[in-house]
Amino acid sequence: MIDTLGKLSVRCARYRHLLWVIAGVFTALFVYSLFDHAPGRIDFLVPGVVGITWCLTFYAFAGLFNRVPPRASPKAGLVRGAGRRLHRFLLYLLGASFIGLTLTVSYLTIKMLAIWVGELPGD
Repeated sequence: MIDTLGKLSVRCARYRHLLWVIAGVFTALFVYSLFDHAPGRIDFLVPGVVGITWCLTFYAFAGLFNRVPPRASPKAGLVRGAGRRLHRFLLYLLGASFIGLTLTVSYLTIKMLAIWVGELPGD
């Protein structure tokens, strides 16, 4: 699992700088929505929060699994092999947690966008 996440993370790492631009746009939408003086309107608040959350999730994914150590070979020494196994085990736990985080963010995105669609003017 972590080998696949590592390969995918290496492919996604080239888009990390673009994420800063996209996150900046969503942050601007969020700040604009906070300082908009129309009471009860949340035109860009929810999409801003959702966009920032997904940008941070994608950025964390692209950075965390970028360097996955190879499997420990039988020829490696005891300490080096144990270190690689421990590193891979911790990345495996982090990968499982990250999959859970992604599912949670997906659920919250669906709920927040449902709230946002219900709050749009003109309904």
